[in-house]
Amino acid sequence: MFLANVAFGMAFPYLSVYMHLLGGTMVMVGLLSVAFNLTSTVFQYPFGWLSDSTGNRKGLIALGLFSTGVFYTAMALVSTHLALPAFRTAQGRWIRR
Repeated sequence: MFLANVAFGMAFPYLSVYMHLLGGTMVMVGLLSVAFNLTSTVFQYPFGWLSDSTGNRKGLIALGLFSTGVFYTAMALVSTHLALPAFRTAQGRWIRR
């Protein structure tokens, strides 16, 4: 997770340029952070309960790390300004901290 957060931290200053190239606005850049944090907060409890009840903590952590890479790749390949916040929001669902 450290490497994923460092990678996104380095890319975050360029999100406004990327969003502008895709046709989005600065509001959409702000939405990237808000939506990610909201879904990450909401889904931490159900996924925490799931990992505790199944005893498969390592499996769910691996799934979260794998999905982080998949969503970062998808965000790099989007062609519309609406897909970027959608992928970032979905990414917040699978993050396991």
